[in-house]
Amino acid sequence: MQLHNFSHKLWYWLIRPSPDLPLVEQTKATLLASFLVLTITVAIAVNLLATWIIPSEMLTLETPKVLFLSALILIPYGLSRTKYYHLGSFLTVFMLLGNVYFVAFTSDTSYLYYLLMPLFASSIFLSVKATVLVILLNVVFLFSLAVSADSASQKDAVQAALFVIFISFVTILVAYYRSREEVIRHRELEQWVTERTVELLVANKSLQQEIIEREQAEAALLSSEARFRALTELTTAAIFIYDSAGLIYVNPAAQTITGYSQEELLELSFAALVHPDVSDDLQALTNTWNQVKEQSFNFEVKLLTKSNQTKWVDVTIGSVEYEGEEVVLGTAFDITQRKQAEEALEYARQVSEILRDANLALTRSLDLEIVLSTLLDYLAELIPYDSGNVMLRQGEHQVKIAAMHGYDPWVDPDQMCQANFDLREYASFNILVRSKQSLLVSDVAAFPGWVCWEDGKGDYVKSWLGVPLIAGGEVIGLYSLDKGEAGFFTQEHLLLAETLAAQAAVAIQNAALFKQVRDGREQLRHLTQQIVTVQEEERRWVSRELHDEAGQALTALKFSLAMILAKLPANGDQPGTDNGLHQHVNSAVALCESTMHQIRQVAHLLRPAAIDDLGLQPALAGFCRDFADHTSLTISFTGIEPPTLPDAVNITLYRFLQEALTNIARHADATAVHVNLWFDESSVYLSVEDNGRGFTIPVEVGRAKPNGGIGLSGMQERLQLVGGTLQIYSPPEGGSSLTARVPW
Repeated sequence: MQLHNFSHKLWYWLIRPSPDLPLVEQTKATLLASFLVLTITVAIAVNLLATWIIPSEMLTLETPKVLFLSALILIPYGLSRTKYYHLGSFLTVFMLLGNVYFVAFTSDTSYLYYLLMPLFASSIFLSVKATVLVILLNVVFLFSLAVSADSASQKDAVQAALFVIFISFVTILVAYYRSREEVIRHRELEQWVTERTVELLVANKSLQQEIIEREQAEAALLSSEARFRALTELTTAAIFIYDSAGLIYVNPAAQTITGYSQEELLELSFAALVHPDVSDDLQALTNTWNQVKEQSFNFEVKLLTKSNQTKWVDVTIGSVEYEGEEVVLGTAFDITQRKQAEEALEYARQVSEILRDANLALTRSLDLEIVLSTLLDYLAELIPYDSGNVMLRQGEHQVKIAAMHGYDPWVDPDQMCQANFDLREYASFNILVRSKQSLLVSDVAAFPGWVCWEDGKGDYVKSWLGVPLIAGGEVIGLYSLDKGEAGFFTQEHLLLAETLAAQAAVAIQNAALFKQVRDGREQLRHLTQQIVTVQEEERRWVSRELHDEAGQALTALKFSLAMILAKLPANGDQPGTDNGLHQHVNSAVALCESTMHQIRQVAHLLRPAAIDDLGLQPALAGFCRDFADHTSLTISFTGIEPPTLPDAVNITLYRFLQEALTNIARHADATAVHVNLWFDESSVYLSVEDNGRGFTIPVEVGRAKPNGGIGLSGMQERLQLVGGTLQIYSPPEGGSSLTARVPW
């Protein structure tokens, strides 16, 4: 195998033409070189063969001639390997003709052996028929030479002819078998060429189709790249590609959004562009992205630009293959304006909710202290102040702090609330009250006439704003906010502070009026209680006077009349005695007894002595029995004696029972009443229930209709004087229940 490869390489090296020739010329030059190499090889082989086979006496070929002829053949061989191979072809023909010339005209048969060269050449390059024709021509030529030559020469010619015929026969056999093999190889080659041609046609067609598809794909790719480049360069959305090492592509929009150049962006990572405030959120987003890598992922993130501006972008990323590697392709839209609008809308919504809640809270209470504290609390939600206060006017030139927040680190709140401020000494307060307009002092150091609090306790205030509280066209007070940072308060803060002023002024005025009404009611209640106390004391005194003085006088009068009646003679015992006198005296005694009974009843109604003598429970039980005796009602009483109660509570519960039974007897059409007295750890209770027709419970007891309970308002007012309450219950099916509760 190695010898074959070596011979193949040697043969290729011997016949290799000049690379400067065209392909067709290289083929011709290769054939010429092959023929000359074969000629030299055959000449040497024939010479050696003739030396071994032909007798020496018949061998007339001289070695110098052979070497000379071989050397001459090397000249056209050398030319065949250059671009002058045409000259080599001419020299080859010339040498063959010269060989024939020397044979024909010199009768030197040694040159006849060179006629074998075309024989071998024909056996190699020509078909069998062409080879036979060449051999016949050579034989004819030899016989012609033998006929024309002398006897010695004829003998040599005949010998040479015989050798040539033998060699020709061998050549024919070689050519035949070579031709046969060539035919077989040719057929096989034709079949292989046919099959290969079909394959090549199919492959060529497929290749052409592939070339067409590739050209179309390349055209589409170029078009797609052009569109992509146009899209990426003209779109306002940032388009970027990054891998684990960082960004590898950004479009102009990304440069516009971030403020960095393309070179600067390619040296940065995506995380380096994220705002530090949301770096933790980015890590969480990255973890989420790692879980859904096969899908696109959308999120919003805040960036920090080159100029330290904050921008929001809406990012969508997904995994793609780029230049044979898996990378992340992303788009980012600048949503800063939308975010700002959303933040402004959210801020407006929050402010609206705070204002709504503040208005509701300010109107929910009528307690002045709660209203002022609520105002400062909601101002703190709207404006981040350090300290703030609400001042109310105390006359024409004085204001006093009514509520304050945030002053603990600098002043004593109790001391501040007791201090009065003269408007003429504080320019800021004076301007507010006189102009009835809000005032914003961005820097108190630059405000003319700014007065600090006593002992420099307000030195921390650097920025200040104040808003007047106006009700009915008059300034009833003001509220001010302080900040330890100059220039902090803005016009927006001032507008927010003003939004609560009107509602706060109304709430403060209502709270003040309510306080006045409440104080008036308290005074009225106190006066009423005093009146009731005086009335009860006077009733007690009148009852005692009636019982003691009038009762004793009537008793004495009764005894006097009895003595007079005893001294009168009996009817008819003495002459001249008037029978009518006895009757008059008896009538006077009866009238005296009747008057004494009525006085005792009046004294009992004015002040039941049983309360003082026996206690509340026996007094109520006795009153129920007396009332049942004088009416058609069946009254049952249950109860236990409560602990010692104030005299006002005892008499209030007693009067409540009197009024309740009187109303039942007059309006309820009831037949039975149940009275119950009980107590717990904090209060004593007295309930009165009847089975009458009931009544409609009035919305306000003080406005009760006469047929629905004429004494309800009096009961409630009397109970309120001792801190008690009245509970009324009357179901639709009839009956009613009144329950008095009095704390003790």
